[in-house]
Amino acid sequence: YQKYCLTPQGYYTSSSSTTLAPTGKASDIVMQYLIIPTEKSAAYKKLSNLKNSVGPVFRYENVDFDQNNSNEGADIYGTTLMWAKDTDSWSYGIFVPYDYMIFNDSLIDDVNQIGAIGFGQYRIPFSEDKYLITLTANLNYFFANLDFKNNDSDDVNSVGTGIGVGLKMLAFGNFIPTIGLSYQYQNDDTDTEDHHLFRTGLNLAYLAGEKWAINGFAIWSADLTDYDTGDNDNYWDLGIEISFQATDTWNLNLGYKKVAGLEDFDSDQIY
Repeated sequence: YQKYCLTPQGYYTSSSSTTLAPTGKASDIVMQYLIIPTEKSAAYKKLSNLKNSVGPVFRYENVDFDQNNSNEGADIYGTTLMWAKDTDSWSYGIFVPYDYMIFNDSLIDDVNQIGAIGFGQYRIPFSEDKYLITLTANLNYFFANLDFKNNDSDDVNSVGTGIGVGLKMLAFGNFIPTIGLSYQYQNDDTDTEDHHLFRTGLNLAYLAGEKWAINGFAIWSADLTDYDTGDNDNYWDLGIEISFQATDTWNLNLGYKKVAGLEDFDSDQIY
């Protein structure tokens, strides 16, 4: 159980492979929005004057720890604010994720976690712009406040960095596949192990008409942390996202994502 949630002994004693922890959260955002990003509509791609992107993402996630048929789990309400600046070859910006986690267990009441992820990305088109390589780096900081059932509380600070590479293929008409991989490193002030997370994945998009895009993605994560106790855990993120170009400046997205492959951890997210 401690491998997937917050504990007073070590914040995330073995949880770099889930998005409850800063390692997974930072890697999840960078992977999904920068390295293998979901595609927007054909109408969006024609808006060549867009050099700045801003917007919020709202999400709800239900987590089930599934320990011996118990009802232990969490409800997570979150948002991510984002800003990005684009030039001909570079993009840079910041993500600010916030999560409020309500736990249903005997140890923790709730957790407030906020972070800042700064990134830079370099784009390399080739083969007559039919393919695009992206090189991405990020730095991040997370702060969390934990409230326990015994009325005690604790604060945790975490810093990390990561790199990634992606390949977008634009040679197949309305079908746009993107593949990529990333590595994320994270350290916190709880005297536990440094976290190392490797991820690789695919997003397959279909541009439906001028204003719609349909995305399906699969991301495999390998926890490379050298834990003193417990085993490393690998898992999948599987999801679908629909994008609609409402106006020349506003794009609306609706998505669903599921964590699969972990024995005692199950997660469903709507965003």
